[in-house]
Amino acid sequence: MFMARLILVSGFLIPGSLLWYFLDNFLLLSRVLAVFYHRSFLLVQVIHFSCFLTIVLLVSCAELG
Repeated sequence: MFMARLILVSGFLIPGSLLWYFLDNFLLLSRVLAVFYHRSFLLVQVIHFSCFLTIVLLVSCAELG
């Protein structure tokens, strides 16, 4: 769990990191999907962000185990 927190913190503190790049892509994809499905941008963004955090946690747990 410590590694997951470290990855999350480093991803948000270092703009050039790979995690930040993926977050930008998720936000862009959220905008596209919100327009395509005629849904609220905020709702789609929250769903995509939760998926993003789940992927980060799974990857960091796989690295630990």
